Amino acid sequence: MIKDFHMHSHYSDDGEYSPKELCEIAKASGISQIALTDHDSVHGVSEMIEEGTKLGLKVLPGIEVDCTFKGINFHLLVYNMDYQDQRYEEIKSYYLKENQKAAMKQVELLEDYLKIHINRDELKKIEKNGVLVPEDIGELLLKLPEFMESEFLLPYRENGNRSDNPFLNIYLDFFSQGKPAFVAGELLTVEHVLNIVKETHGTTVVAHPGLNFKGNDEIFTQLLDLGIQGIEVESNYHTPEQTQYYYKVAKDRQLIMTSGSDFHGKNKPAIKMGTFGNTIEGFINNLSD
Repeated sequence: MIKDFHMHSHYSDDGEYSPKELCEIAKASGISQIALTDHDSVHGVSEMIEEGTKLGLKVLPGIEVDCTFKGINFHLLVYNMDYQDQRYEEIKSYYLKENQKAAMKQVELLEDYLKIHINRDELKKIEKNGVLVPEDIGELLLKLPEFMESEFLLPYRENGNRSDNPFLNIYLDFFSQGKPAFVAGELLTVEHVLNIVKETHGTTVVAHPGLNFKGNDEIFTQLLDLGIQGIEVESNYHTPEQTQYYYKVAKDRQLIMTSGSDFHGKNKPAIKMGTFGNTIEGFINNLSD
């Protein structure tokens, strides 16, 4: 029985498919249980549940919330909450405003770092509600003729060492925390989000901790001490060593363990729904029966 508890629809700015299409892909892939975990949004959950039920899939309501804890920005997966609670809509509205404020700042930082200029009319074409998604900026750079010979893009083009997920890798290399075009918006504290989750009877799972915590085990342990209920152990972003480490942490603490592909579509073409990178024999994906 394949379960995939981490995927994104077009209600995430960087997602490609509708909830209906995600359900169809899951069904065709032999997946029986899924969860929609759009970035800071629950807008697609009702549609996902309705369409999944038609296909005989078990669908869990979910969301992936941007949080900060002791200087580290990370993603918190929330499941089985009362997703119709107004506070989840407020999370969406809050981050829309933050992302709008960050839009041109990140472009200007990238331009300054690389000593380039990106045509503003072309940027306008990829803008979504005033938001410029870093992966979309990466896709644009790879398409614009003026950058066809640019050396900084060679790793992301065909046969380059970052070409497996080129748009995602441009985000990771230039726009993520600690990188040249990173804009430090005001993220919600994890304590604030945990309070909402508790009052809406949800379940919390740290998404792909190996990607965000990068060996900051002490801070990660302190995060778990706040009452986090689970860890996304199996992830396409984890090395075999990280998968084993988080498996042991979850087992020792008797936490929920999940697998998640983080499927987006074209922004992460090397990631397929229902695949999790490094798997552990006998792993129990125990978020749901």
